[in-house]
Amino acid sequence: MRVIRYIILICLSLSVVAASCGRPHVGADDARKAKGYYELAVASMNGGDATGALNELLKAVEINPYDPDIHNALGLVYYSNEKYTKAISHFQKAIELDPQHSDAHHNLGHLYLTQGRYDLATAEFQQALENDLYRNRAQTLNALGYTYYKKRDYLKAEETLKGCIEHDRLYFLAYDNLAKVYIALERYDDARPILEQALQMQPLFPEAMLDLGLVYWKINKKNQAVDLFKRVKQIDPLGEFGARADEYLGLLE
Repeated sequence: MRVIRYIILICLSLSVVAASCGRPHVGADDARKAKGYYELAVASMNGGDATGALNELLKAVEINPYDPDIHNALGLVYYSNEKYTKAISHFQKAIELDPQHSDAHHNLGHLYLTQGRYDLATAEFQQALENDLYRNRAQTLNALGYTYYKKRDYLKAEETLKGCIEHDRLYFLAYDNLAKVYIALERYDDARPILEQALQMQPLFPEAMLDLGLVYWKINKKNQAVDLFKRVKQIDPLGEFGARADEYLGLLE
């Protein structure tokens, strides 16, 4: 899940769009003032200050409750604080104000994915991808493919993740998720080169390294598996993948 969490935070690099003709809006001065608070919030969030971001966004939304980007950003902040009900409400408000807001569809889809509500997640990711001008297509294709994987719909997962890689061959997260599909299908000879490609792009990618260790374990190359698991512990000593690597080492050694 850490991989997908990384994806959703990328989407905070937003731009404030002008209100469309059919959308309720505030006066120009208030819109500019709200935009200023919004931009301060984005800077705070990118700097890891979720509390500061929330303070600025609450000022922004009070001045201009009709800007979908502000609601999308509020959803992200609440989501990062695990306040899921509030996050859903703001993502849905962003979509109500702008049904083509692909970032909000993506973020709502990811929240549903976090909750294990895979059908709802799938629908939101598909809505995001319907926008031909959507900039973050690779992120959403990857998330959709991962959702199919969690649903054990491996055929659709493989197709979607291959589509993600075709769209952006440097999007290394999709390589690891595609390998997960192959591991689930016991197609280890397909998984190994995919993981090796991911690690060529990101040599310190602990999840791909862990998955490659699993592949070696499955094909009875235990020495290689042990080496990789030890490397994961070095890279991620206090994290999820380091803990899993330590567990696997306990079974192998």
